[in-house]
Amino acid sequence: MMQVVDIESMYIFLLLIVCVAISHFVNVRIWRRLYTFKHSMTEILLKYLKGSKTRSFLRLIALGSKLLLALSISLMIISPIVTEYKVVKVQVEKELSVDVRQMLRTPVVLVLDASGSMLKEDRGIAKILVAKNASISFVESLPPGFIVGFIAFSDKILVAEPLTDNRSTVVEDIKGIKAGGGTLYSVPLSLAYSWLKPYTELNSTAFVVFVTDGLPYSSDVSVYRKLLPEFSKKGIKIYTIFIGRDEKGKAETVFMAKETGGKQFTAETISELPGKLQEVGKEISYTTTIKFKVERDERIEVKIPLYRSLALLALFSALFLWMLNIRLYKLVA
Repeated sequence: MMQVVDIESMYIFLLLIVCVAISHFVNVRIWRRLYTFKHSMTEILLKYLKGSKTRSFLRLIALGSKLLLALSISLMIISPIVTEYKVVKVQVEKELSVDVRQMLRTPVVLVLDASGSMLKEDRGIAKILVAKNASISFVESLPPGFIVGFIAFSDKILVAEPLTDNRSTVVEDIKGIKAGGGTLYSVPLSLAYSWLKPYTELNSTAFVVFVTDGLPYSSDVSVYRKLLPEFSKKGIKIYTIFIGRDEKGKAETVFMAKETGGKQFTAETISELPGKLQEVGKEISYTTTIKFKVERDERIEVKIPLYRSLALLALFSALFLWMLNIRLYKLVA
């Protein structure tokens, strides 16, 4: 810790010292008029100045008192401030963007709707076939630093491959999908969350890529929506792709992405799905976010004004000088 006294207007300080020093040598009659006031306590206080003290000695003490008074008043006028410099430890949370190729493991779970509606043809091609090929391309295009999980769902889990760095296994699982059944969002999302949660303990970002062409059962909407705050709390972002032109379906996937900090995409036709999946891949491949806390030493200033202490010193000096001059000029017997 270091202390620095900030003093300005030194000319005022020197001028007051000189003026008070000169005033000590003016005609004593001026001081007689200034010190004619007497108080009942005067006699008691002045007994400490009686005795063997000579007039020249008293005048010397008076000069010192005047200089002290001048010093106190001068410092009060220029208002000095003592500045203390302290070093304190500050904890800071930072976000660092890192190239994922430098990271060891970044988890992403691809969740693909394989309900009965995906068996329908779009421009002569079954949607599920295009979705399977697009999913394989997506998995294979992810950087080496990623581990991949895969879930195919309808109103139940059809295929579930936990997070792995063996992409050939994931590709085989995708090839073996057989579509059919209704649509439930809550079941695959709950499973994906259970896989990703352990990876979020180190505060690295985890991803879910959710592809669907339909809405969940009405009874499932409130169920799956209750899961979204948990994803958000753990930093798991859901990127959604809705296949088709259904505005309600788009709105639902927009809501899912917004609630978790992800992003929504729409493939109005199944032929657009491969391109949208590649866009998602680029979004999550280049960078991810790591949050960490660091401590650093920070130098802070603490300013302490001195005018109160100086005011007390000036008051004491004035009182002592008053008593001294009463004795010096023999205004009290």
